[in-house]
Amino acid sequence: MLCAHRAAPLRRIQHSSGDLAVDRRAAFAEAMALDKDYAAAAEVMAGALEAAPHWAAGWLLLGDYRAEAGDSAGAMAAYRQVEALDTERVFGAALKLAAQGGGMLPSGTDRGYVEALFDEYAPRFEHELVGALRYGVPAVLGRMIGEIVRQLMSTLIVDLISETRRRLEENAPRSVADIRSRNDATAAFSDVLAPQVRALKEFMFTRMYRHPHVMGSMNRAKDVVTALFEAFSSDPAKLPPDWAKGCNAPGDGRTVSVVRDYIAGMTDNYALLEYSRVFHKQIAL
Repeated sequence: MLCAHRAAPLRRIQHSSGDLAVDRRAAFAEAMALDKDYAAAAEVMAGALEAAPHWAAGWLLLGDYRAEAGDSAGAMAAYRQVEALDTERVFGAALKLAAQGGGMLPSGTDRGYVEALFDEYAPRFEHELVGALRYGVPAVLGRMIGEIVRQLMSTLIVDLISETRRRLEENAPRSVADIRSRNDATAAFSDVLAPQVRALKEFMFTRMYRHPHVMGSMNRAKDVVTALFEAFSSDPAKLPPDWAKGCNAPGDGRTVSVVRDYIAGMTDNYALLEYSRVFHKQIAL
């Protein structure tokens, strides 16, 4: 399926800054992070936050980019901003700080953080079950399935956080480099839950992610992406003006990079709208 993001590919839990210009700069920062240029992503994100200093989610992104770039002190400074601004405790700043060596692990996990994680991932499950598989159930059964999924997600999240906390306490890393140098994962499910997660993944892979309805949609999505990439790469003028100005000649490496980033930020619906605009015909996934 296409990436579930558009011009400002911020996850649901991250919200918007409320300023379109800031969101666009955050989108450029994320594009750089996708290219693993985390230092540049952090620089752009820091600039965006100058115009939105009270955007907690933006500080979270900045902290993540700095952490990936190896700037532990800068990451901790950003996470402390999140901690100060995040009154509902949905971003797990304390866990982030502890992972960077900037504080003690919290004794418990904020309920807001767990609920926010569930709210972020639950729609993806619903999309695959109801949309991609065209699976319909009576309303009562649908509510029952929803509650089962909610309990499942809660169990997975709490186990993952608890086991990760245990491993952090056991290994006592002092920096991100310490975590990266280990041969085993720091963030993982417990030995009790891990086999069950593997079994669930195997079931989901064969019965849902590779279901004929899903594969048909995926193949059509690939056709849309391929057609858009070829059209924009060969004629950058077809891109929106703010993206086209970053291109060089048709087929040039810079042009291809811009086109790639533009397409990577599309939702399914936006990709279909662009396909219709460029090719003057519609296609359904």
